[in-house]
Amino acid sequence: MQKLAIITALGLLLVAGCAQQAPKKTVVREPVIAPQPAAPLAQIQPESNSRATRMQECRKELEAMQVYNKASYNKYMYDVQKLTSSINKYRQVEPSISTEINDIVLPQTEFQMRELCFRIKNHLMQLMVKSS
Repeated sequence: MQKLAIITALGLLLVAGCAQQAPKKTVVREPVIAPQPAAPLAQIQPESNSRATRMQECRKELEAMQVYNKASYNKYMYDVQKLTSSINKYRQVEPSISTEINDIVLPQTEFQMRELCFRIKNHLMQLMVKSS
């Protein structure tokens, strides 16, 4: 459940982060985290802050791509929007699906987002190297 919230938040960051709005000052309160029983090392997930940081970096790299190649930016923006749409569809049916389906779909979605961000980073790097 927490993973799904993180994925949705990251997807929204990608989509909402592309809108050109004046920055607003907001006060962010740290969430209160209840102590949980220790999990085996194989089950420990990276902190949500590192995921949010990676997604923010991904969004910034996508925006930087606009400077080097508008067509590439448009292609990757379409891919981001398509994946975000898929994540939103999943969120709509999440309450009515079993945990078995969730255990399959959630990691797949996380992988797709990481893979897309890797492709964005790699393509931006290639564009930058070619232009210098």
